[in-house]
Amino acid sequence: MMTKTDIPEREASIRDKIVGILHCDIRDKNPFSTNFLPKVDIITSSLCLEAVATDLASYEECAGNMVGMLNPCGHLVIFGCLGGTIYTVGSKRFSSFGMSKDDLMSTWKKVGIEIMSWNECSQPKQDYNDIDVFFGMVGRKMPNTGINV
Repeated sequence: MMTKTDIPEREASIRDKIVGILHCDIRDKNPFSTNFLPKVDIITSSLCLEAVATDLASYEECAGNMVGMLNPCGHLVIFGCLGGTIYTVGSKRFSSFGMSKDDLMSTWKKVGIEIMSWNECSQPKQDYNDIDVFFGMVGRKMPNTGINV
């Protein structure tokens, strides 16, 4: 179990391993194209796909593009939301595609992700969002999924 004294050491270790944080366009078939990067071992995303997708088909397309950036057996760590149409960060308001848990899990399976961990955090509706549930997901790209950039 990690203690509070381990946290600065763990943060330093992780910072040493991060190569960079780069712009990408998840709507593009090759989101890394402007950075000329090879496939990667891990991708993290927070409230990105929900803000870009307008329907289930576009969410699935973006999810497939994301999976295409991963090496076989690479990992995906996502924070997202279910339900709702808007959320606010500071003074900025964002739209959100409010999909169901079943649709979301089905989409990730369809694009070749095995869901390894799933956690939900529900909250009452607030002025700054109408989201039903926030979730955290860890998934692994299945070998030979056929999803390639």
